[in-house]
Amino acid sequence: MPLTIQELGDRLAQLSLRDQKAAEVVAWLKHNVAHRAEIAQEHRARAHEYDMPNDPAEWRAFLARHGLTERDVFQGVVSTVGDDGPAYIMSAAPCAYAHPDPAMLSDECRKPGTQACSGCRLVKYCSKECQRKHWKTHAKDCKASIRTDKWQPAWIEEGRQPTFVTEDPNLHPVARALPLWGTMPGIDVLKLSPEDALSRPDIDLAFVASGDLRSVLSTINALPPDYPGQVTVLMNDRDQHITIRNILILQLLGRIPNKRRAADMALHLWYSAFVPKAYGAELVGIGMELCGKNADELQLQLGEHATLNANMSADMRKLCSASIMSSFKWKTEQAQKELRRVRQDPSRVDVRHRAWAQCRGSHRLARDAYNRTGLVLPFGAHAAHFDTPNRFLFSPAGAWLLSDGANPLAGWDIEAVVASGVAHGCTPEDLYGGLYFHVVGALEALGERLRTLRVAFTVANQDAGALASALAPGAAALRFDRIDVSNLGDADYLGVPRVLDAWAPFLKRERGAALLGHFVNWVAREPRAEPGPEETRRIMQELVSSGKIAVPDQAQGRSPEALKARMLAAVMQAAAAAYDSSDAFEAHLAQQGLSAALKKAGLRRRLQHEIVPHRLCAPLDGTPAALPAFRDDESWYLQVNVAAPMWTERYIELVPA
Repeated sequence: MPLTIQELGDRLAQLSLRDQKAAEVVAWLKHNVAHRAEIAQEHRARAHEYDMPNDPAEWRAFLARHGLTERDVFQGVVSTVGDDGPAYIMSAAPCAYAHPDPAMLSDECRKPGTQACSGCRLVKYCSKECQRKHWKTHAKDCKASIRTDKWQPAWIEEGRQPTFVTEDPNLHPVARALPLWGTMPGIDVLKLSPEDALSRPDIDLAFVASGDLRSVLSTINALPPDYPGQVTVLMNDRDQHITIRNILILQLLGRIPNKRRAADMALHLWYSAFVPKAYGAELVGIGMELCGKNADELQLQLGEHATLNANMSADMRKLCSASIMSSFKWKTEQAQKELRRVRQDPSRVDVRHRAWAQCRGSHRLARDAYNRTGLVLPFGAHAAHFDTPNRFLFSPAGAWLLSDGANPLAGWDIEAVVASGVAHGCTPEDLYGGLYFHVVGALEALGERLRTLRVAFTVANQDAGALASALAPGAAALRFDRIDVSNLGDADYLGVPRVLDAWAPFLKRERGAALLGHFVNWVAREPRAEPGPEETRRIMQELVSSGKIAVPDQAQGRSPEALKARMLAAVMQAAAAAYDSSDAFEAHLAQQGLSAALKKAGLRRRLQHEIVPHRLCAPLDGTPAALPAFRDDESWYLQVNVAAPMWTERYIELVPA
């Protein structure tokens, strides 16, 4: 059980040395950041007791009572991580000074940043001198119009209706792309206390439509580092790009001795459009090994006890080889042009501005910068090192593989992301700096688990229904403690009856075993899934009166219809978070035939969830009707305005009858 801030204070009072106290605070921050999502689920009503206070002055006062300063804590964070690589492998938010000429990489400050820019609070400097030398370079960002309070979406500035009202955005060619990044935070599918985990002789997990590694990371990292049993993990996804990348990431974490460097490389392979030249060369070498294997079955050692078995079909080897060979066909300039073509398409500006309209100025700037660069880095990091296209986010022909609005932030708990950034010296404004440290930390933790745990990964690349049929001949001995079917239960995919027909036979028939799934695309089939006009008006009035939604200034727009569209976009984004869609969801499950499918499969549905809440941000012990709970206005802002999920996503947990 983590310490509350009061308990931390009691422990500090028992220590006499300043270094000891600083180390205790650093350990507390890191532990609470790593387990932020679990704390929020289990203790949401008291979550503030497990966090540093929202008010910086209150946090400084807490430290001062124990003879500490923020600098003591920050230096403690830096010293525990260490400097073990080039400038792009960061242990803390860096000083932003670098020579404006990218060719002058030697003229860059390698010290951590300790003083935030007072304007944007997105970059930090180690000294006034570095800030002075960097101001000309930074000023264009700090003074950008998108960061000001006067900024308005393009359709308001131009006095017209937005294209997301007048057109169908799904018809746009750049909207059709590969879903290489998850759009919901990953979950720990086991949700076991350390005591319960240690009492199990082995653990068997199946992620039958895994997508990327978010839930695998969350689950393996939640196991005690000294868990003595065998962990088997089946990961499957029908997309070859996703499967190849998951294999590469696991191989990086398992084969590179420097776990910090391995985690850094894995993060950029996963999320960044460009990587340092050294990473690009190493990824080419590892990829050539994969596609050079003649046998379909790939067997790799990831650690002393960790293994990976994967089916590398001829088609997958061909795709991997083509991706690597593309480095000889098209270069960085072409990749940059392609990224701009997709992510800065002028015809999609209204869609981008709708996503940014409810964000604060510096958060808009951070998102715009990511949109332009495609790099997951602290805002003040020295991006000139990232000069080589990530061959696994572009097609062999050089096409950007994701949609124009794909955002890696969507796959992680935004509050945990911000907390990770703050723990490593970033400001709350630096969203992608927080994401960098959050994901690198999770990947590094998984790398450590691969060194200590007995983990056997099996990676498959099939349709989930076909995989179940292929496994069926040996099903007598093949059973899982957890089966995560992702959103295959959506009627757009397999649907509930077919998912249970295929995968329920593989669930262990013992207490605690569970099959998990979530639903994303059910809304279009159930009219009551979203609030109607009357309910929307009621919710809008509540949100406006509470200050959660700001009414656009009539003086800032040239068209009443354009202003109305901005207000409508804000309301529709937020209203679903304040709306109980449980009755509509029950009607949808009934329409899908859940009851009969459960009876046939020998399962029952948990109405009291034990692993994941019924919906995002709802309390774990809540009923299906429980609304998302936000601990304060900042939590609301980050979850609703910055993370901005649809809020109609729903989870189910099924267990043996």
